[in-house]
Amino acid sequence: MRADLDRARQLAFAGNEEAAHALLMPLVPTIEEADRDDWMSAVFAQLGEIFLVRTAHDRAADCARQLDHVLTQYAAILAGTHPDPPAELTLTVPQIESMIEQYAGWPPYLESGLAAARGDHDGARAALAALDAVPMTGHVRERRHLMAHARIRCADALCEDDRYAAAIPLWEEVIAVVEEALDESGESGAGESGESGDDDLWGDRLLVSAGLGYGRFCVETGRLAEAEPWLRRAGARAEARGWRLDAARAQLERGIIRWTDGDLIAADQLYVECYPVIAEHARAHEVSRVWYQRGLVALACGRLDMVEQWWDEAERHWREVDKSLQVHRLLLQRSWAPIFRSDFPAAVEYLAQAREVLDGWPRSTWVQYARLDFQLGMVWRADALADLGFDPQGELAVYSSRPGSRMHRRAMGKLEQAAELIVPAALAVDAERHAIADPAARARWATSISAPMYAGAFAIAHAWENTALIAELIEHHAVRGAFDTAEPEHGGPVPGTTDLPFAVLPEHPGGTLSVSRTSVSLTRIGPAPALQMDPGAPPILRRYRDLATSRYGRTITTDEPMWRTWP
Repeated sequence: MRADLDRARQLAFAGNEEAAHALLMPLVPTIEEADRDDWMSAVFAQLGEIFLVRTAHDRAADCARQLDHVLTQYAAILAGTHPDPPAELTLTVPQIESMIEQYAGWPPYLESGLAAARGDHDGARAALAALDAVPMTGHVRERRHLMAHARIRCADALCEDDRYAAAIPLWEEVIAVVEEALDESGESGAGESGESGDDDLWGDRLLVSAGLGYGRFCVETGRLAEAEPWLRRAGARAEARGWRLDAARAQLERGIIRWTDGDLIAADQLYVECYPVIAEHARAHEVSRVWYQRGLVALACGRLDMVEQWWDEAERHWREVDKSLQVHRLLLQRSWAPIFRSDFPAAVEYLAQAREVLDGWPRSTWVQYARLDFQLGMVWRADALADLGFDPQGELAVYSSRPGSRMHRRAMGKLEQAAELIVPAALAVDAERHAIADPAARARWATSISAPMYAGAFAIAHAWENTALIAELIEHHAVRGAFDTAEPEHGGPVPGTTDLPFAVLPEHPGGTLSVSRTSVSLTRIGPAPALQMDPGAPPILRRYRDLATSRYGRTITTDEPMWRTWP
């Protein structure tokens, strides 16, 4: 019996949950006949994790309840508080104590994973606290795996909701557990060796899960140099164990690194290599990620027919597993292909679908709406440039329309509409940059989110031939940021910013999220008061700032007295 349970655990760790499930289920009648609740506890624990991985959440929750019921009953028997204790026990007292000691952490472990999968991050934290409260008196490697893997799931769930900052403390705890495990096994760091000192199944599973999870987090937040060794180490250990799915996952993340570096050929080769294994193991989310990334490569290479085909596959799988934020991001990207074909109604339709997804997703944020509005503004801009005679597929970027003509006036109207969408979104995300106290996080936010959008604001003002707007954007941007004229009353970030995403994965080749630290000691980081450039004119950008407040709930300036930009 124990050999079968161990074999099922090895199959599950290798990503073969169906085989593990097929091995476990025939054991249940034999265990019931033998009345061995310690073996049944092992079955409940393993089945619960299998169902959790395969997103059968109702069945996973049932396993957690059954396991908790068994442990609670036996704990009451040992304490002498059971209202109806059995006349005779099949298990000895040491066996009961060992069962409770080994499996007491499993119910809160499963509950944390279930809460994270539902997006109930507060519930996941409560379950983590319950897991931490369980005394660790034995089975140290297994319990260490549970504590770290529960945090990995919770951190992954936060990152899937764009809440990268909130995931950082969890990753720090995971890394501490991994380093403790490596110290015990005589290893150090996150190198590339795949050899393990002994047959430490729990330790290897911990290293691979943590390496893949933290490596992906580093990729998405721009820590590319830090991501590479973790991914290589996890991939090598997975190869040594014969865990093909995890090795393929490591290839996928490394492919995204190559994409971010602009090496499209190497990226696509890694995607092609990892896809068959991921598809074989029927991982819908990873399957969609591969198709999505391959679509980005095809888009960069101008292969628009392949883009549509691959992104159809990605969207279908993501909708099947209810990954709303991923579907939203994909729809934003899909709008680019019809823009390149000058099919602007099709682009608008994709963005309307993206808005519908956000509206129906309870955890959507203002940042996602701002990026959606920005992209819609880019469609209006492209439509206006087409009216001006701009050929997006030509060799020279020239306008052929005559100023003052009907086409020119129509284009100017569209550019005005584009500015109504782009400028408020750009002001909102750029203002939020100054609410992030950590300089590295602030730099990542600037590079991946606010800088491209603020550049888009300048681009639309230039295309609109609105020199007054260009001047106001310059003045606004020049004075935003850091001041050392007054000490803050309270240190730290602005309230409510702890859940801001640290970065959004750049979705263009050649993007970089490198951090440059300033040598200036900053005593205040934040927005400035409203500015006035002309004594007879209202404060600059007032309309766009009001739109940013009404649409996204963001305050762009402080309530301090208005600053003049003249002596």
